Amino acid sequence: TCGGYQYQERNQDDLSLELRLTSPGDERLRWVAGVYFADIERDVTVSFGADRNQGFVKDGFVPASGPNPTNLLYDDTFTSKVYAVFGQLAYDVVDDVEVALALRYDYEDREVENHVPRVAAQTPQFCDVPGAFGTVPEVCPSSRTIYINPAYNRDSSLTSIPDRSESFDQLQPKLSVNWGLSEQVSLFASYGVGFRSGGFNSSGSRATIETY
Repeated sequence: TCGGYQYQERNQDDLSLELRLTSPGDERLRWVAGVYFADIERDVTVSFGADRNQGFVKDGFVPASGPNPTNLLYDDTFTSKVYAVFGQLAYDVVDDVEVALALRYDYEDREVENHVPRVAAQTPQFCDVPGAFGTVPEVCPSSRTIYINPAYNRDSSLTSIPDRSESFDQLQPKLSVNWGLSEQVSLFASYGVGFRSGGFNSSGSRATIETY
């Protein structure tokens, strides 16, 4: 009863730089020190619309005059900037036993910018077509305009979807001991703190969940 399509596009540019200094490896006390930087930009577009059997325009937003007009659109640019400093000291307590202490500090700044305009779904009968969740009358009353991003449907005061940003940081120590029993066998133990920053879903994802 319904012909439709889903279009996805993902583009990403990364830049990463690391400067590392190390001591000679044949000394009893060895060290490593360095800094790290990364700049990541990712564009994510996901759209859903009607297939009129008139061809297909490969674009996130296709107007009602196009062959495959858009009814639902997520279009965001995610940017991340990562800064880190790190160092390690390793010391041979005896010839076969090494104790190492490492420390790293990460700071990440994450932002998301939305590009979906406040425009209505481009197929007028969009709300009359049951989807994966079925038709929801309170979401699609005949007197209400349904927009192409759910965030506009949940908050009628929005003229644009606001940008979001958040920063994350973590100090990460690590202590390890390595005992070389022979050239083929060693025993080791380590304790450390790991870190993975948070992030953002595409703008409108939360509104979709709250709606259905």
